Amino acid sequence: MLPFAELKRGQAEGKTVEAAKRPSVRDIVNLLRIPEYLLVVLGYTAYTFALGAFAIWGPSFCIAPTARRWTRRTCFSARCS
Repeated sequence: MLPFAELKRGQAEGKTVEAAKRPSVRDIVNLLRIPEYLLVVLGYTAYTFALGAFAIWGPSFCIAPTARRWTRRTCFSARCS
């Protein structure tokens, strides 16, 4: 679509060999030491959990008041309990 070739990963920084290698355990541990990264990951996890919970619980919550209205018996006598 564009008139020029797309750069390979790391080519813009001049690190094609280093960018192509797989992350090591040290790289993952270094990520876990960054408090901002942990906060973002935990926040995204909580957001995803809440959204999934609402996807399961939400429809029944929205339908429940209507279902109660349809199943409620009307009482026309004076002695209704």
